[in-house]
Amino acid sequence: MANKSRLGRGLEALIPETLSEGFPSGERFFEVEIRKVNPNPYQPRTSTDSKKLEELAQSIRENGVIQPILVRRTAENYEIIAGERRLLAAEMAGFDRIPAILLENIPKEKMIELALIENLQRVDLNPIEAASAYRRLLEECGRSHLQMAEKLGKDRSSVTNTLRLLSLPPEVQQFLRAGQLSEGHGRALLSLEDKRRSVDLANRAIELCWSVRTLEEEIQRGARRLILRKKKPKRARVSRYADLEEELRKLLGTRVAINSKKKGGRIVIDYYSEEDLTRILEIMNVRL
Repeated sequence: MANKSRLGRGLEALIPETLSEGFPSGERFFEVEIRKVNPNPYQPRTSTDSKKLEELAQSIRENGVIQPILVRRTAENYEIIAGERRLLAAEMAGFDRIPAILLENIPKEKMIELALIENLQRVDLNPIEAASAYRRLLEECGRSHLQMAEKLGKDRSSVTNTLRLLSLPPEVQQFLRAGQLSEGHGRALLSLEDKRRSVDLANRAIELCWSVRTLEEEIQRGARRLILRKKKPKRARVSRYADLEEELRKLLGTRVAINSKKKGGRIVIDYYSEEDLTRILEIMNVRL
């Protein structure tokens, strides 16, 4: 089938060589009315980049729809299996119809798999959407990590590490969804057992525009400080100023200790880099 070569390796590997089984003659490739195509309930993408969608719509206005969408029949209309962005862009471009390949009697598991793999082959899927798609392939399609990796042309370790992002705190996952942190930042934060510290460092990484390497170094420094504290246990100190220390910590975004003596005392403010010091001084309205 001439049009089949346009589907991409991942989808092609999932679609049977003979699409004509169970199809009335001439129905395997056709033009479907856009208004008769319903969304795919298994679509892994939760957000759409409007700018990129408009770019695709402009391309379709100029060149038409080169790659057909995949659909299956429903009781009255059709349901899209793969190609939802093309469908939306074609409608945005003012098209009433779109080229489609009809897949008849397709099981639910295969429909989920086609939709997920088509989206996983796109580079603009955010890391949490990708991880969620991997998990659905595991749970609903019975795919192993190795099978998914082979199907997508990825290393098994890459698939496994992306799946681990789903164990991050919800706040950090949202940063990855929004593109405020990269997958590399997320993987670095996976090394932290303390979820609260993970969220705190994620916020600081965004605020200070840390690279992945800078975040990793900060995590390592924190781990070294923890080891030193364990090696040199100190007698527990109950500060009369505990509430004030907590308020200052929230204000400055770092550890603050108030050490009082018989006469006077000290306020100790921790900072972990030159950038961190500058940030704290700005909060205190101190100019260098």
